[in-house]
Amino acid sequence: MEASPELEPAHSWLTSPEAAAGLTTAAELISTRSPLGAATAFAQAFPDLTADRRAAALSAAALDAAAHAKGYPSRLLWTRTGLEQSTGPLAAARRAQLLAGAGITSIIDITAGLGMDARAMLEASISVTAVESDPTTAAFLAHNLASITTSTGDSQHNVRNANSVAPEVLAELQSRGSDAWFVDPARRSASHDGNRSRPERDPELWSPPWSFVENLRTTVQPARVAAKVAPGFSPADHWHAEWISIDRTVVECALYSWPVFASQRQCAVWQDGWHVVEKNIVEKNDVNAEELIHVDPAPIDSLLLEVDPAVIRCGALMDLAHEIPGAHLIDHKSSWLTAQNLDRTERMQALVRAYRVIEEVPPAPRKLRDVLRAHGINAVALKTGEVNIDATAVRRELRVNDDDENAVVFTNAGSGTRAFLVERIR
Repeated sequence: MEASPELEPAHSWLTSPEAAAGLTTAAELISTRSPLGAATAFAQAFPDLTADRRAAALSAAALDAAAHAKGYPSRLLWTRTGLEQSTGPLAAARRAQLLAGAGITSIIDITAGLGMDARAMLEASISVTAVESDPTTAAFLAHNLASITTSTGDSQHNVRNANSVAPEVLAELQSRGSDAWFVDPARRSASHDGNRSRPERDPELWSPPWSFVENLRTTVQPARVAAKVAPGFSPADHWHAEWISIDRTVVECALYSWPVFASQRQCAVWQDGWHVVEKNIVEKNDVNAEELIHVDPAPIDSLLLEVDPAVIRCGALMDLAHEIPGAHLIDHKSSWLTAQNLDRTERMQALVRAYRVIEEVPPAPRKLRDVLRAHGINAVALKTGEVNIDATAVRRELRVNDDDENAVVFTNAGSGTRAFLVERIR
């Protein structure tokens, strides 16, 4: 790693070979004992370590255990904020594979953080210049990249502790030459009370601000910029965008300033592999979509279909509906589909949750409670995402527990709300 300001002694020690034995023991103790028990045993095992080094080792082991539970490799160094903000392993690997498939062999990551994206790129045989402004994070970044080897048996990376937004740093980075640039703006406000930092919704308050990323797109050569942004971000048309969903949660929107994939907008849904839906139909009122929208209120077939949220985010709901014979929207304001049948292929099981319609029910809680009792149902999921209904208050009135076998789906329909009692099909 290139020269950086002095680290706190305990942090510097964590990155040294002398810390290896302590970190190994701390990891074992953290996994088998209470925090107090681990601290006591660690002090007995390493009586010559200073108190700050013992605390640093135990904290590092606890963070590493928390990261490993989220799917990250073991024996990495973390900060609490870095763990909150780091790209997940699946999403990082997806981006790296797309970049490698697009012919990228070298990249400058100007917001490298703790290196999760850089690690994935190195594993995809892309050489990385990783830039991080915070000295502690940069030291941990260098540690986290040191164990990576590419398919050629080498790890082609360089870590620099610098402010990548500074014009002189950008100019020097560009002089090195690279196939592409990667930016992951920090999108959380700082926490000063020990709690999780809060998401920052204004792109101009990100670090670096979104205007910097847009300027980078038009000024660097080659003009290939990849960026990671929040799932709710609405990118301009000059970006190719892919929304990433894992376990039915949209975790990020990945942007590319050049055509890494054919479509302008698409989503990638993970379930034992990636399932991609491209947006080709423009909008719900496009001529190709007319057959999928019925006059309100729409006829409800035997199934209600709940589409993965990434499909909706990228605007590909109509495209997915075209893949399902006979499927149509239950209302032009709704994202629920209905169909008589669904071919339960691996792809459809990843993209769609299917529910058998038991009956349409009154949305009023008191009347709905009577229907649930008549069916002998005392636990249901409440699907209220499309309507202005307080699910907690409704559950209180219904006096039922939560469940994923049966559900009540509340949807927009015409000028009112429709509700359906459904049973999950697995």
